[in-house]
Amino acid sequence: MLEATMSKRRIFEIYLNVVEWGENVFGADAACALLLRRHRRHTRFGGRARLAAMLPRPRYYDRNRESPYLTNYSDSILLADGRRPDSLGGARLRGPTKSAAIGGLGLDFSIATT
Repeated sequence: MLEATMSKRRIFEIYLNVVEWGENVFGADAACALLLRRHRRHTRFGGRARLAAMLPRPRYYDRNRESPYLTNYSDSILLADGRRPDSLGGARLRGPTKSAAIGGLGLDFSIATT
C-alpha cells in the first residue's frame, strides 16, 4: 500500500531515519556518530556494511560488537557489493553508547535531505 504513494527510495530513507541500531540509538546519523564515531558522510563502506549487518538484531550486536558472525556478515555485504572486506581491523564499532538520538539518513549516503 505504501508503495502506491511513495517511491522505494523515500520509504527506505524514512526507515533509516527511525530504525534502531542499538540500545537507544535511532537513525543512521546517530548510529554513525555513536557506534563509529564519524559523521555519516565520512563513514566508509566497511562501517556502512557493519551497520547494515546489525539491523537484524541491533540490541544484541550493540552489546556484542566484536561478534564473529557480525564480522562475517558485514564482510559478505562488502563482497556482494564487489568490495574487499577489512576483516583484520576494518569497520570496528566503538565503545558502549549512552545516549539516544533520532535522525539520520540511509546507508545509501547519497540520499540527502534536510
